[in-house]
Amino acid sequence: MRVKVDMESDTLYFRLCEDDIEDSEEIAPGIIIDYNKYANVVGIEILGIKARLPVEDLSRMTVELPIVVQHPTPNPALSMSHQSKPQKI
Repeated sequence: MRVKVDMESDTLYFRLCEDDIEDSEEIAPGIIIDYNKYANVVGIEILGIKARLPVEDLSRMTVELPIVVQHPTPNPALSMSHQSKPQKI
């Protein structure tokens, strides 16, 4: 993730991944969400940061990111319902 503060344009931008931006939506006044082609969030832009946040606070800003563990998609070929049933002899 990258965080960019642009004092000239008065914006704060969180870039979550490097996917191409396919669409953007203003979800609240001055808050814009960027999406990739799969509708996943790739960026968050906040306009008018000088009015929202004291400039001194930007140098001390911290971002806490949770650790997310993704489990692989189960392989249907390995599931119990697809295994051959025991044969009676």
